[in-house]
Amino acid sequence: MTGAPVIELTSDAQAALDKVNRDVNAEFRLTDDLEWRGKEEEWNYPSLGTGDCEDLALEKRRRLVNLGVPRAAMTIGVVFHKKFKSPHAMLFVETNDGTIVLDSPQSDLLCWDKAPYNYESRERPDGQWDRFDQRLWEWWPFRAR
Repeated sequence: MTGAPVIELTSDAQAALDKVNRDVNAEFRLTDDLEWRGKEEEWNYPSLGTGDCEDLALEKRRRLVNLGVPRAAMTIGVVFHKKFKSPHAMLFVETNDGTIVLDSPQSDLLCWDKAPYNYESRERPDGQWDRFDQRLWEWWPFRAR
C-alpha cells in the first residue's frame, strides 16, 4: 500500500469522503453475492448497478485513490451489526481525527467507535488481516468479564 497511513481531515477531505460514500451508496443497490452472482462469496467491484457490502467498499476505495487519498490510509474491515448480528464489510479511513467508516447502509460518516458494530477483522496496511477478540463483543454470550 502506498502513501501516508493517516490523512489530515480537512474540510475538503471530509467533503470528498462524504461525497464518495453517498455517491456509491446511491449508485448501487446492495445485494448479496448469492442473489446476483450465484456464488456464496466473491469480492469484486460492483457492476450492473448492484453489489454487496465488500464490493461497495472496494469501489469507495478505488474512487478515493483516484481523488488522491493515499491507499495506505484505507483498509477494509469485517464487522457484525450489534442489533442484527449479521456480517458486513466496510471501508475504514485513518485520519488525524480518528478512524472514519464509510458504510453502505449508512450514508453519514461515522467514527469507528460510534458505528453500531462489533469488529471481527481488519485488513492491515501490509495486506494481511488481524482478527479481534469476539469475547469483547457486547452481545457475545461468552463475553469476557
